[in-house]
Amino acid sequence: MQIKRNTLIIATLLLSSLVASAKETVISGPDKNLVVKVEINEGSPSYSISYNGKQIIKDSPLGLQTNRGDFSKDLNFEDVTFSNIDNTYTMPMSKVSKVHYVANEMTTTLTKDKDTLKIIFRVSNNDVAFSYKISSPEKKNIINI
Repeated sequence: MQIKRNTLIIATLLLSSLVASAKETVISGPDKNLVVKVEINEGSPSYSISYNGKQIIKDSPLGLQTNRGDFSKDLNFEDVTFSNIDNTYTMPMSKVSKVHYVANEMTTTLTKDKDTLKIIFRVSNNDVAFSYKISSPEKKNIINI
């Protein structure tokens, strides 16, 4: 009985360490069909996309290399925030002059040393876009290498 209990404790500790090393967040479009999953596994971010439950983009790495360092590995998860986007604008010289853009936005904040990398995903019913925002307490230009 003691051996089974020790085995259970060890298995629980191993499982909790695996869970602690991976952080997963999910965002979908307003109609919930288009879904983006962002995962930070052992400090390396990646994403995948599915539509109606079918994966259309498999795990793909995120991050970039700059003169401040490699922002694709050894990152620490800090925070994730969500917001809704609902904009209407006009484009007088296009086929559709009035555009109503509705999407959900997820900002994942990661840190490396004193620098911060934000990965911003916007997901509408029809498309996915993402961008990076890097900030540093030092007032130096950051250049993508």
